[in-house]
Amino acid sequence: MKTDKQIGNELHGIVESQRDTCTWYIRVVLDDDKIAILRTRESKVINIGDEIDSWVIGWNNNENLPIVTEDEFGRLPISDRMRPRYINALKLVTKPNNINEETLLDSLSDLKGMFNRCIKKDQWDWYSVYLVLEKPLFRKLLNLVDLCIKARKELKKDKNNFNKLKEIQEIGIDFNEVQRNITSQALTIGKNLDLKRFTDFADSNEKPEQTDEYILSRFTKAKLEKANKTHQETLELVSIELEKRGYITQYNNLIDLFCMLKSGPAIFEIKSIHHKNERSQIRHAISQLYEYRYLHNINTAQLFIVLSSKPIEEWIVNYLQEDREIYVLWIEKKEIKGPGFDYML
Repeated sequence: MKTDKQIGNELHGIVESQRDTCTWYIRVVLDDDKIAILRTRESKVINIGDEIDSWVIGWNNNENLPIVTEDEFGRLPISDRMRPRYINALKLVTKPNNINEETLLDSLSDLKGMFNRCIKKDQWDWYSVYLVLEKPLFRKLLNLVDLCIKARKELKKDKNNFNKLKEIQEIGIDFNEVQRNITSQALTIGKNLDLKRFTDFADSNEKPEQTDEYILSRFTKAKLEKANKTHQETLELVSIELEKRGYITQYNNLIDLFCMLKSGPAIFEIKSIHHKNERSQIRHAISQLYEYRYLHNINTAQLFIVLSSKPIEEWIVNYLQEDREIYVLWIEKKEIKGPGFDYML
């Protein structure tokens, strides 16, 4: 279909006549034989002879003419709120064996939504999604929506019935590449941060800077090594949980963990604690989080303290969350717990 080939193409034209309230005929510059229908989303002043920069959004089959617009509706980049939802939805196809049963149907709805917005062109990012899907044919999009509906019915009856998901996988779109492209578009909080992927750190031999061994006693060194190990294990558990939810986790020389949640940027400070150092470690974490947020100029960042175990003194949690507005997490039996868990969305 012509519309499949031309969607997204940019056209420069001159207004020739008004078609109706919100549409106009324009003649394309450099191609006098080509006419297009300009559609505006709102009533606006357009005069005959105006030059218009536009882009193709569809096709009028009755008049056999391209439909164009001059606004950016549809071409906005995929937002930080939607990106993790799309990534989780795509994992239904790319990693069916790692499906989270609790979010299965929600992710399937998001997958269908990705295809539907390309058909209906009714969302601010519809063309960005269409582009990252490599501009599938209209009939393929309809087929994908139909498969999503059938997959939902099957999965409601049997959560292990992935037949329709496999059909989606085999439809001719490289969903692994789509997932990589969406992930790569994630915004960081600035080049000056020198942020790195946490997974790169976890797989490397990089170690914290060591203190002079002649200054430390053997006992102190043993405690430090144990604390570093606990710190790293806690860090990895949080990173794995966030990446399971579709987020990209990063770090730099100051920040233990950073990612863009649906609600915005978030900074995580990890602390290894025991009954003797609980208060001092938490004091350090509070001051570090405020300092990092200021130094990196991200005033809207949510702050998280992640502890290696549940605090012994119960008032600490209320103080952090209610007074300091810092979310609290801790590790119990290699699982993340705490009132801040629901805010990792």
